[in-house]
Amino acid sequence: MWLSSALSGHAPMTMYLELCEVNICQYIHHNPFIIYSNIFMQLLNNPLKYNVIAYTDYTHVYVSRGDLKRFLNLLNKNKPVLYLVRDPISRLKTGLNHINLKANRLDRFDLDTPIERVLDRETYYFESPLPTCDHIKTYWIYAESFFRLNFLTQFFKIEKITYLDMASIKPEYAYHTFSQLNALYHFRQISKNLFHNTVVYDMLGAFLSIPLILCVDLENFGVNYADGKIIEILITPRQFFKLHKINNYKKINPVLFKDNLPFENLIFCIPKEQFVYLENNLTLIKCIQSYLEEFISKMKVKFDLKAKCLICENQILAYLKNNQTLMRQWKKIFDQEVICIKQHSSKNSSFLEILSRI
Repeated sequence: MWLSSALSGHAPMTMYLELCEVNICQYIHHNPFIIYSNIFMQLLNNPLKYNVIAYTDYTHVYVSRGDLKRFLNLLNKNKPVLYLVRDPISRLKTGLNHINLKANRLDRFDLDTPIERVLDRETYYFESPLPTCDHIKTYWIYAESFFRLNFLTQFFKIEKITYLDMASIKPEYAYHTFSQLNALYHFRQISKNLFHNTVVYDMLGAFLSIPLILCVDLENFGVNYADGKIIEILITPRQFFKLHKINNYKKINPVLFKDNLPFENLIFCIPKEQFVYLENNLTLIKCIQSYLEEFISKMKVKFDLKAKCLICENQILAYLKNNQTLMRQWKKIFDQEVICIKQHSSKNSSFLEILSRI
């Protein structure tokens, strides 16, 4: 069993486990029986794989304590449990800086679409244009599922639970950490190079969490087509290209760009069967290239401005210090998680050290 709270490294952990050929059985839903039945079918359909049941306590898909109790009570209590933890100030920082995609965003667009309209796809809580610490008291203090470590772990045997600090799965530590996990859980060990080539999630990953698709009408370029008149260029970060195993697409960065891009993890790809329409058509390539170069340039300006407005951990600590009532509320919640981890794990010194700042 793999458990984690929201904003605690679920995405990179998923990537690493899949590299180790672990089949992650999970289903995101608010109904416990739908969660259970879907996971049960995943287990039945993959009897020969190394299967791990996973549950992440997301805040945007709320499962009540009563419903979560029903689901967790159905699981085998004798199986080992890995709980991915992260210090709460860092979790709050990620939460405050976390973008939400707009309902009216454009996921598909063409060469005539204004680039500013394509890039206008994100907002923050309550449609705020910028992140703000005020959302600690207007949103996060009411996100009941944000801190439920004690509640989740009570359904399993204490001696079966291993706590893993999210800091230990950063790219520079991931291979060593997974070597230790392999000794405990005996999943497939992979080479160090595969870990080094992975990418952590960043602003680009959040911005393109739903990839963009540039649709190009071949009729405008005098192309004789057989399978349709539109080619679709998928714009996605390298993390998702790996995570979702987009095998039927071909990367076309070298075809479109001679120089390195400002975003080294940005990938442009096209369905393999459509590549024939692109590879030798210089007019088509130049037109797409011109549009995407402007797109990248404007996205770089946008991201540079956004980076200056991100909330840091010291700002959160200062905000709590100046809001004593709010700080006492948060400290009570923090203390409950710290007590649980202190009692049952001696391997999270960095986690506990960060908590001491509060």
